[in-house]
Amino acid sequence: MNEIIKLIPLFLATLGLAIASFSKNKNKKNWLIVAFVIWITMFFLTLLILGAIKIS
Repeated sequence: MNEIIKLIPLFLATLGLAIASFSKNKNKKNWLIVAFVIWITMFFLTLLILGAIKIS
């Protein structure tokens, strides 16, 4: 159960990336770039939280 809670930021970032990719906005490219950067950040943050990456 704790692992699922730790994955919530990554799930939210994935949802944001999906919303940005399906939007009909004229600034779609900018929103996709922002959403992808947030997704990459949350991916590495999730790895840090789960202990897959060790910073010494």
